[in-house]
Amino acid sequence: MLPVRKPATAEAIYRYRQERASGCNEMQPQATVADAGRRCFIKLKRSHMKRSMTIQIICTLLIILWVYAALSKLFDFSVFAAQLQRQPLPQWSIALLKWSLPIIELVTAVLICIQESRYLGLLMSTGLLAVFTFYVVFALSGAFGDIPCSCAGLIATLHWKGHLLFNIIFTGISILGIYLHKHTDDMAVKRRPRII
Repeated sequence: MLPVRKPATAEAIYRYRQERASGCNEMQPQATVADAGRRCFIKLKRSHMKRSMTIQIICTLLIILWVYAALSKLFDFSVFAAQLQRQPLPQWSIALLKWSLPIIELVTAVLICIQESRYLGLLMSTGLLAVFTFYVVFALSGAFGDIPCSCAGLIATLHWKGHLLFNIIFTGISILGIYLHKHTDDMAVKRRPRII
């Protein structure tokens, strides 16, 4: 006849768990400070790489936007100039904007392309998009009456509400680019070794 097994008490279960835990700790060596530092560095590097990749995607989108906007104005310059004449702007500013707007858009794209001037390019991009967005809001409010869009290319096919949504999305993308670029630069400065 087999002996009857007594149920384990709470104290016995607790002791058994403590013995197992201490056995595991003895088997697994404690992580050193160097290991912890290495893991932290790998996490920072991965985070930096993700941020850099996101910035590259944002910059590519903005470069495409500004190059396309500028070239479509220049290639269809007579239509762009005619639409600009119908905007509720002072006559002297129309003559100035006709040439300066495509040039500013191209300069913005070039600044974003170059690593050293990228932050300035992102600031210019955000400023331009903010100005265009406010203009669309005024156009939607009816303050200027019924006015045509002075954009060119595929963007001109959007109605005013479509323009507003488009501008808000790209303004948000541009602001995100500024934040990530500044934050990534700050991280790079913190990681840079000091020379005494």
